[in-house]
Amino acid sequence: MGGWLALIPWRVKVAAVAAAAFVLGLLRWRSAAVEQALERARQEQETHRLNAIMDAQKVKADVETLDDVGLAARASQWLRKD
Repeated sequence: MGGWLALIPWRVKVAAVAAAAFVLGLLRWRSAAVEQALERARQEQETHRLNAIMDAQKVKADVETLDDVGLAARASQWLRKD
């Protein structure tokens, strides 16, 4: 089974192994770059989500602190009547 391998010159074998190592290195480098881009996107999404939660909490706190009986009357101007 390994007899055909003996027919290939050693320089070609070394070049094939070097080429394979180079290609594997490029694939690993690409994989690391993709993983880094995905991690950056996750962090941006998490930051956006946390900012949205903080804004919602601020609005909720503002609405709860308002002790205005005319608020519903004024808000009804801006709400659709369904």
